[in-house]
Amino acid sequence: MKENIKENIFTLSDEEKRIEENVKKLLELIKEMKGKINFHEETIYRTISRLKKEYSAAEAEKYYLYHLIIGSTPRLEECLYFDFPGDDSIYKTLQDELRESLSKF
Repeated sequence: MKENIKENIFTLSDEEKRIEENVKKLLELIKEMKGKINFHEETIYRTISRLKKEYSAAEAEKYYLYHLIIGSTPRLEECLYFDFPGDDSIYKTLQDELRESLSKF
C-alpha cells in the first residue's frame, strides 16, 4: 500500500491523469444513463461506505480518487495516494459495475 506514496506535494503522473479523466468520464456517463441502465448512485455510496469502513474515513481521505467520487476538493497536501490497491480500486470498481450494468442493457 505504501508503494504509491507521494513525496511532499501530490502530483499526478501521466498514467494517473489518464485514469482521472476516465473516472470523470465514467461518472458523467453514469449520470447520463441514470434510469436507462441498472447502475444506481447507491453503488457509489456503497463503495464509499465500504472503503470508509475498511480504511477509516481519515485514511480514505488520503486517496485522490476517493475525493473525486465523493465530489470534494482534495487538500493536495493530504493526498498521499492516487487510488486504493487491488480490489478496492475505485477505478476498477466503477469500470466493473458499469460494464455489468451495460451488459444487461
